[in-house]
Amino acid sequence: MVTEKFVITGGPGTGKSTLLRELARRGYTTIDEAARPIKEEQRLRKEQGRTYILPENDNAAFQRLIYVRQQELERGCYGTSFLDRGLVDNIGYCRRFGTPVADELHSLCKAADYAGVFLLDPVPAHLYQNDGARDETPEESALLSAHLRKAYEDYGFKVITVPFVEERAQHVLREVARWYA
Repeated sequence: MVTEKFVITGGPGTGKSTLLRELARRGYTTIDEAARPIKEEQRLRKEQGRTYILPENDNAAFQRLIYVRQQELERGCYGTSFLDRGLVDNIGYCRRFGTPVADELHSLCKAADYAGVFLLDPVPAHLYQNDGARDETPEESALLSAHLRKAYEDYGFKVITVPFVEERAQHVLREVARWYA
């Protein structure tokens, strides 16, 4: 079976996890975000007074934790798979926060074999929600989205914008069908 990996990306709070849950419900392979559990693990370490790595104290090391885990997660792809972010997202985050991009990450992104990249438009401000792992404002989310788009385009990926519509899953699947046509 051929594996085709499609990245679902966008700033925080744009609905990536919601879209991926719907795609999984429809029977597609989905891969969870690498960053969220790492952030939760590292915040717990901080609360326990242990050594921790978070963006505010060492963004380069934090990004490395993420892209190493992302590689592990991507090994679980089979058939048509949808990923909650891809390796190139790390480039966008590094650029946004002025963190040098590690040579290792640059090489991994150049070799990334994504069939397509979907960038979710921001949700309307009145629907935007923060949670325990997400503390960015809607404005910060939009800025990060711009950095993510630029990063994927710089690595040669065509980025398909997914507007904020009620039925995003159907929109994405129509685009995937065009990919196979």
